[in-house]
Amino acid sequence: MKTENFSLSNKVALITGAGRGIGKSIALGFAAAGANVVAISRTISEIEQTCEAVKACNVKGLPLVCDVGNAIEVRETVKRALVEFGQIDVLVNNAGISPFVVPIENIREDGWNRVINVNLNSVFLFTQEVGRQMIVRQKGKVINMTSIGGVVGLQGQAAYCVSKAGIIMLTKMFALEWGKYQINVNALGPGIVETQLTEKFRQDRDIVQDRLKRIPLNRFAAPDEMVGAALFLASDLSNYMTGQTIFIDGGRLTGV
Repeated sequence: MKTENFSLSNKVALITGAGRGIGKSIALGFAAAGANVVAISRTISEIEQTCEAVKACNVKGLPLVCDVGNAIEVRETVKRALVEFGQIDVLVNNAGISPFVVPIENIREDGWNRVINVNLNSVFLFTQEVGRQMIVRQKGKVINMTSIGGVVGLQGQAAYCVSKAGIIMLTKMFALEWGKYQINVNALGPGIVETQLTEKFRQDRDIVQDRLKRIPLNRFAAPDEMVGAALFLASDLSNYMTGQTIFIDGGRLTGV
């Protein structure tokens, strides 16, 4: 095995939710490996900052604002990326929200729909749209960001957990149907990562203690600790892997 197999030189990676947290870390990690990056978010200031850091790696960065759950905006965003670069080699469906923690009987319909739309529908929309040109080219890598919440229920987060469970099966279905096109579709399942998404609950000492005692490594992850697995799935080293979910959770799923 040669380390240059991790190289993403001359590749184009489109990453949703790239303005902060895990998405930004993956964008910078891919840029360091040689990829040009299309950074997607609803907040232009954040993805502009991401792209400035990307360009410092002597590659190109393109910030594009998009409501990831809006099919029309997704189509236009992918079209703009293809006009700029001519191809998309790697898609990272990272955008996600967890805006409330409430008992399941108190979840409002609009809140449920919003979480499902951003977390799950966006994965379907972007994968389908980007995948069309991957099918033509007979190659491509798709990385979907799920969570331990996709296989382990998290109290008060029913909508979030259901959306993440859906991503795991959607990953399998795209992998099943697109294997004949040599398109690899896999997922990453982070545990608790120190991002803005988890900031609110990490301020609750009782919740933090409860979560930590279930993690053998006895700590939460930093966003940068998701980059290695993402780089593996984006690189040629994972060419015979598809339909799988890699959990990066500090041992949470095997520890208790």
